[in-house]
Amino acid sequence: MRTIFKGGFQDDAGNGYAFELGREGTAFSAVAGILEATDLGALPPTGFAAMSGPYEIHEVGKSDGVNREYGGVQTTRGRITLRADFTFGTLQGTGDVLAIDGKFSGEMVTGSAFFNKRAAALTGQVGARSAVGVFHGADDATAFVGGFLVER
Repeated sequence: MRTIFKGGFQDDAGNGYAFELGREGTAFSAVAGILEATDLGALPPTGFAAMSGPYEIHEVGKSDGVNREYGGVQTTRGRITLRADFTFGTLQGTGDVLAIDGKFSGEMVTGSAFFNKRAAALTGQVGARSAVGVFHGADDATAFVGGFLVER
């Protein structure tokens, strides 16, 4: 697999994520992960928090006839607000083209992200003051990868 795009985000404390888009022949792939040094602290036993921050999504695939040539990377950036419910273990919210539906047990988040209504596997971490997540998905025409880091 040949890397065609890679990047990520890291805050001053070392929390963040990394991602990569690849291509082999006419097949596209996407992978993402949380940085190993990410430590968002202990969770409160109950309550909730509204957290907001930037997200970014990178998509590669067949030409869409308007914005993307075959194999070209198209980037979408925006802001998202998520609600962490520490009592029920949920992390949910929406932005312009991104919706997050996550659950957490301890600090580990799993669930789904929806980019333009296309589902992607979500993984991440949550703490009392912030949350970080990454997701990747594919369909017959594209592969996409993204991440977010939100704070109180």
